[in-house]
Amino acid sequence: VTRRGEVYSMARGRQNIGTPEEPEWGEFAGVAFSPDGSTMYVNCYTPGTTFAVTGPWC
Repeated sequence: VTRRGEVYSMARGRQNIGTPEEPEWGEFAGVAFSPDGSTMYVNCYTPGTTFAVTGPWC
């Protein structure tokens, strides 16, 4: 959410855990930040992947 209260897309899961004929997308499972707040970690249940996304976040 922006400071003005607007929602915008930041990421979309594109890890196909199905088949090309019947795609199925992994589910995001949680978010955590590094202690200094510069990196956001996003987890995906299947296939068990953690993504690191750098900021700035303020």
